Amino acid sequence: MFSTRKVLFSLVLLTSILLLTGCGLAGTPAAAAPEQQPSPDLNQVRTEAAQTVVARVTFQAALTPSATLPPPPTETPLPAPTEAAPAVQADAPTSTAVPTLTRPVTSGGGGGSVKATATSSYTDQAKIVSTSPQDYSNMPAGRDFDAVWVLKNVGKRAWDTTFYIRHAGGNLKGANTDLVFLPKDVPVNGSVELTVDFNAPSTPGAYTSYWELVNDDGVAFYRFYITINVPK
Repeated sequence: MFSTRKVLFSLVLLTSILLLTGCGLAGTPAAAAPEQQPSPDLNQVRTEAAQTVVARVTFQAALTPSATLPPPPTETPLPAPTEAAPAVQADAPTSTAVPTLTRPVTSGGGGGSVKATATSSYTDQAKIVSTSPQDYSNMPAGRDFDAVWVLKNVGKRAWDTTFYIRHAGGNLKGANTDLVFLPKDVPVNGSVELTVDFNAPSTPGAYTSYWELVNDDGVAFYRFYITINVPK
C-alpha cells in the first residue's frame, strides 16, 4: 500500500514538474530572428578606401617637410654686338715722284733754284719761293749750316700751326730734327719761312735732302729738296 502511494506521488510530482516546465517555456518569448543586413555597395567601399589613402598620404606629407627646389638660374643677357667703325680714308692727292737732279754738281759752282714737285687740284697747295743756300752750293766738309725755305700758300684754305714739314729721304739729314712745325698761321697767298739745321758730311760728293709739307689731316701735299756739294 505504501509502495503504491509512493509511485502515485512520484507520478504526480513528475507531472507537476512537466506542467510547470511547459508553462515556463510557453511564457518565454522566442528569440527574435536576426535582421538581414543589406549587401555593401562596392563603389561606395572603393570611394571610402581611396579617400582614406589620400588622407593618410596628405597627413604623411604634412609631417615630412618637402625639399626646397633651387630657383631657376638667371639668364644673363648677351651683350649686343658692336659694329666695327669703318676705316677712315683721307682724301689725299696722288703723290708725285721725288724729282731727280737735272744739273751735274761742279766743284766751286753754285746757284740754281730748288725744284719742287708739281701740285694737284687738292685743296692744300704750295710752291717754293726761295731757298738758302742755293742748290749745288759748295759746303766744306763738316760745316754747320742752315737750310732756309720760303713756302707760299697757293691753295684754297689757310694753313695753321698743325701743318709741318718732315724729312722724306735722301743722303743728307737734318742735324737734330726730321720734323719742323709751321711757326705761324699762313693765309691763302701768304708765305712762311722754315729753317732746318744741317752738317755737311765729311766725305766729298753731292748730297740731297728731300722734304715734304704735311697738312692737319696728315696728308703730304707738297715736296721739295736741297742739294749741296762737298768738295775734295
